Amino acid sequence: MTFRTAFEFNCCVVMREESELKSLRPEIFSEQTTWTEIETFQNEVLRPILKYQHDLILCLTQQEKLFQKQMTNISSIAQKRDIIKRFFLSQQNYKYFLIGQICGLMTTNEFEFYLKAKKELDKRITNMLAGRILSHYC
Repeated sequence: MTFRTAFEFNCCVVMREESELKSLRPEIFSEQTTWTEIETFQNEVLRPILKYQHDLILCLTQQEKLFQKQMTNISSIAQKRDIIKRFFLSQQNYKYFLIGQICGLMTTNEFEFYLKAKKELDKRITNMLAGRILSHYC
């Protein structure tokens, strides 16, 4: 028997199969030390979702013509990192589109936690996205 949860968000009810969502995520092992609540969320929720979505993130990024144009003929890792950061700053819609790809695989409880710490978690997600994209281009 699977457990269903629901919550109201902008007048619509969202049903999620929590066990199905969690089963999609690859396991990521890390040395568990003392983590804050945000760090625990990052390591136990965000990192596995980002790993699962890695190919999609790269595919979507490769479709962005402006990004590809900026990355052409750049060899320095520092320059590539700056281009990625500037791209996320200038293309807010795209950044939040990618963040939405991550949030779409959260359970209801995880999404509620995300909403409570949205500003901090958006920064962390953006940094992790930038790291994944940078690793592809290096």
